[in-house]
Amino acid sequence: MFSASEERELRRLITIFQDQIRVALDMFRTVMAMISSLSNPDSKRLGEELERVKEIRREAADLRRRFIMELYEVSPLIAHSEDLYRLVTAIKEITDFCEGIGVRVYEIADMGWRVDDRIVEDLARLSEAALNTLMRLREGILALSFSSPRASSIALNVYECESVVDKLSLI
Repeated sequence: MFSASEERELRRLITIFQDQIRVALDMFRTVMAMISSLSNPDSKRLGEELERVKEIRREAADLRRRFIMELYEVSPLIAHSEDLYRLVTAIKEITDFCEGIGVRVYEIADMGWRVDDRIVEDLARLSEAALNTLMRLREGILALSFSSPRASSIALNVYECESVVDKLSLI
């Protein structure tokens, strides 16, 4: 299906994808910890976690730039380069949202606002569902390097997980 050079270039791109989704998961987990601490906020600790989020965001931006440079070098070789670009853009949006959430959580704590425990629990439940979706997306990206049918199956699972997140966000 792919020539040897296409296969090699595709594997290199997938490796960068895998690094990028790992970084997005690290960022999301840090933001989840920030959300969980809203019931008893410590603005100093949340400030440190926000700095960690920003550090991860910079790493994600570097990976995205590296991916785009690699993609432009090999795009004539890769038939589905636009799909790969859309996926890396979607992962960038995830990291953008995570950073925005982290900033808002920090600001809530810094202003001394008290968040009702029920709201914190609801946010934690929503965060868990979103984390599950990200984990499925990661599995799909990992599966790209092994098996296309497996990746397709996982993509459907990601869609189902997204539906759960959508339902929880409406409550």
